[in-house]
Amino acid sequence: MEKNRKATEEILLAAVGQIVKTKGFSGVGVNAVAKQAGVSKMLIYRYFDGLEGLIGTWILENSYWMEDTGSLEKELENLPREAFVYRDTMKKMFRDQWKGLLDEPLRRELLRWFIAEENPISRDALERIETRGREISHSYKDKIDTAEDIDAITAILIGGSYYLTLISDRVDVFNGVPLGEPEGQERLYAAMDGILDRIPFTIKEKENENENL
Repeated sequence: MEKNRKATEEILLAAVGQIVKTKGFSGVGVNAVAKQAGVSKMLIYRYFDGLEGLIGTWILENSYWMEDTGSLEKELENLPREAFVYRDTMKKMFRDQWKGLLDEPLRRELLRWFIAEENPISRDALERIETRGREISHSYKDKIDTAEDIDAITAILIGGSYYLTLISDRVDVFNGVPLGEPEGQERLYAAMDGILDRIPFTIKEKENENENL
């Protein structure tokens, strides 16, 4: 019975993803999901306590922002303790997240939904993403010394990447930069790298190294 329930839950979650991909969140409804999944709509209430619970579960399972940074803290611990290495890691993290938004229409649809909706599901998901963002920021700040406001700088970079990515579906050129062209995206990446290059910082010594001095 438990095996059958798990299989049905996965079918329902896959149905949500398919509908979001083809019609956006506006197309997600109890009847539409049940029809797409080929199961009784009563199972949505039985297994997920209704549509909100189903959508919430799907969103958390597709929290790309959290998955993309899953091994970052461990990676930082194993990096050579040199400023340029940490800087390059920061650049790659920002590029990968931006590229993920550009390459995956489903990510962009999910981001639009976060922005447009005001309900417990969207608030909970955004809080989890924000918490994860703070954890990543602190992972860097615990290892570097700088007088710059890293939180504010990264907020601007992330917010800018979100906005430019979302309008790229509707606007070909923004402020002279062709958003839909590889050349335009490389210009934006280079500008972002330039901002990160201008952050002066040094690497903190590990605590156990300090204890041995």
